[in-house]
Amino acid sequence: KDANPPKSSRIYALIAGRRITKSVRELDHWGKVNTRTNRLKMNNGLKIAILVSALGALVVIVASVLGFRVLPDVIKSRIEDEIALRPLSSTWDSWSDIDRPLYMNVYILNVTNPNTINTDGAPTYAQVGPYAFRQRRRKINLSQADGERLVTYEQKTYYFFDPEVSGSNLRETDEINILNLPFYGFIGAMYRETIGIPGFVDHIANNILPNEKLTRPITVGQLMFDGLNATYLIEAIRPNQTIPPADQIIFGLYLGTNGTSDNIAYKIHTGVGDSSVFGTIVTVNGSTDLGFWNPLSECDAVKGTDGSIFPPFVTKGRTVEIYSSDICRSLYLRYDKEEEVKGIKGYRFTVPKEALEDPRTNKDNMCYCSPQDQALNACLGAGTIDVSACKGSPFVMSTPFFLDGDEKYSAKTGLRPARDLHETALVIEPNSGALLKANKRIQLNFNFKQFPNTSINAFRNIENMIFPILWIDESMEFTDDNAEDLKDELLNPKKAIETWRWVVLGVGIGLILGGMGIYVWKG
Repeated sequence: KDANPPKSSRIYALIAGRRITKSVRELDHWGKVNTRTNRLKMNNGLKIAILVSALGALVVIVASVLGFRVLPDVIKSRIEDEIALRPLSSTWDSWSDIDRPLYMNVYILNVTNPNTINTDGAPTYAQVGPYAFRQRRRKINLSQADGERLVTYEQKTYYFFDPEVSGSNLRETDEINILNLPFYGFIGAMYRETIGIPGFVDHIANNILPNEKLTRPITVGQLMFDGLNATYLIEAIRPNQTIPPADQIIFGLYLGTNGTSDNIAYKIHTGVGDSSVFGTIVTVNGSTDLGFWNPLSECDAVKGTDGSIFPPFVTKGRTVEIYSSDICRSLYLRYDKEEEVKGIKGYRFTVPKEALEDPRTNKDNMCYCSPQDQALNACLGAGTIDVSACKGSPFVMSTPFFLDGDEKYSAKTGLRPARDLHETALVIEPNSGALLKANKRIQLNFNFKQFPNTSINAFRNIENMIFPILWIDESMEFTDDNAEDLKDELLNPKKAIETWRWVVLGVGIGLILGGMGIYVWKG
């Protein structure tokens, strides 16, 4: 306020001004220092963010390469090496002498009206079974070819009746009634030999063998492996003669097969060098053709494995092919659904309806009908296979109870199928191709036909028909030990790798996101 303030006031103002100026300068200096510090901190945060994100990216790359490429390839290579059939390997041992429980469960279609069948005009049936026969299969006459890529073998099968697995109180000594096959076969032979002599067969059947009926009693053991001595049929027309062994009639569906070779030489791929063809049959008895069906047709070609082993890396889109000597042909199966066996996930494959469809409906099946039957429009209907050319007798194989078959067969026999009981199914572990469970189900029938220009009392009033005899469920399932071995050797390591790669991948992604978070926070 004063124009001329006191000297002391001027001195104070000067000092205060200098202090303010100094403070401003100091503030400016520290501001610059703080700015440089903040920039330094921001640069350090950016470096940390980049470092963390880079580490995460590296972890993701390593996890992806190792988890999705390298380690799966290692497992794939190990599977290919483990399954290959090499002498002295565990795979070779378990394949050449199958140690898993394998059963042939036999269900007899017992004729319940044997005394009134001619009056009734048709047989009626009651199922009896299962009669369980445990199998032991051994490969014999083994020899390798093409290095280790091919192996040739025959198979010997042993059958042991198992009363504990069979139905309650069922024994091989049980007596059942079936079509009188020895008598029918004998009359058929006489008919072919004396076709130009009218009334000769009628005389033999009605006068010399008047007690023979359309059906006959037989024990289960005789029907299967023991055989029924029916030489009395020859003795009736050759009385007071000694019948040499070569002329004797011994009837049994599996006579001479227990503990003997099947006399079928298979040559298969061992999987060495190419796992995709592991177990695939190359030739049967030295030929790529079967010789039972129309020559040079797809029906006559040998395709697939023997049904006990399969190539690895099975997909749901794969068509599984097997060759079965029981039906004298190859058959294909397609994916049905996933099924768990002993805690192991498998793919279930079944025979599609079109595989056994009527050849007049599905032309792909026409080559299973002989040219003679085609000319007469006499091809069998759906669900059946005429194996007479293969078996040497007029046998017909079919699905049990004619599942997915022509309705006329079920109508004539009164048999009603159930898919869960009568369907053939295989459950395959997709990585290794191991067979976890199998139910190969087939029915044996006889193609009964009246002999032209005859009048045989035993066959009176019976129309031509597919006459069921029995059906078989050939079953196998992984044991607990089999399952644990597969889990320990393959599935658990594979599962650990799959879990590990996702965990590590998650850690890597977490690091990347963490680095981004640090960058945003520090920024």
